[in-house]
Amino acid sequence: MEKVNSPLCLPFSRLSVVDTLGKGTFGSVQLVKEKTKGGVAALKTIPKESISKFMIEIQKQNVENNLDDNNKTLGTQALKEITAMKRVCTGQCSGIPRYVGDREDKNNYYILMDSVRGKSLRTIVSEIGPFTDINTIRSILAQILSTISFIHSHNVLHRDLSDNNILIQPNGTVKIIDFGCATLFDPNNIPECSPYTEYPEIDPDDINKKNIIGTLDFIAPEVLVDGCYSEKSDIWSFGVLLFYMVTGHYPFSDDEIDDVYETMYNILENTVVFYETDVIYEPLCDIFYLCCNPDIYSRVTIEGKLYI
Repeated sequence: MEKVNSPLCLPFSRLSVVDTLGKGTFGSVQLVKEKTKGGVAALKTIPKESISKFMIEIQKQNVENNLDDNNKTLGTQALKEITAMKRVCTGQCSGIPRYVGDREDKNNYYILMDSVRGKSLRTIVSEIGPFTDINTIRSILAQILSTISFIHSHNVLHRDLSDNNILIQPNGTVKIIDFGCATLFDPNNIPECSPYTEYPEIDPDDINKKNIIGTLDFIAPEVLVDGCYSEKSDIWSFGVLLFYMVTGHYPFSDDEIDDVYETMYNILENTVVFYETDVIYEPLCDIFYLCCNPDIYSRVTIEGKLYI
């Protein structure tokens, strides 16, 4: 692990915990303060034990289900997060919190980041309802899209672009947070995915065995079918974010049913749930369908006709 000469990182005895900001798959994030100078940062603590237990479970499932050995790499996801953050959280993009450094001791990995004030998109929508001002909507979406483009330009996939991971600051600046599901990709070696017309009947139990990571409501169909992550799976998630912003609900989940399997089927069959109260500005509706095209090979790209 890289050693970082930062007053907020070394030594840890100079840090005091102010508050708990959140918890993820592997660890928790706390707001910490440097006791002498008063600087604050966000510290993510990842217990090595949690990674070990996850690795053991993955290996067990590989044996029981004859899964490909590549699934074992999921046990190193916490380390992928650090590598991805070193690439993109450099302070060059205003849409991502800056990476400060990382360390490890006998029991834990630690990632130190700039602290970001704001509310998640989910919190804002739950408090005030869907966004209605078109200029505000365009500003937020444009910032998200620009940041996704920056992330992809550094050969990183976020893989969990959800309403919880979009932070909106009081001044309107948007941050994409939590790279806990991120991974690197080779633009010259993009995985082949099943064409939409060839999607088989999917047993939800088979989907569960693929150890898919991310937030279900934002997961693209090719991920459910093949575990096939690419830049276009992030674009699908962007489309879901757009829909959620302007309607206040997820496009492939029925609030009245609240069934995980029903959501999976709706994603695979591209069945969009609309309510009478939904009002979507037509150009935004067009963008949603471009992003959430179930056929990955026809889905729009950032470099294509995706204009906010």
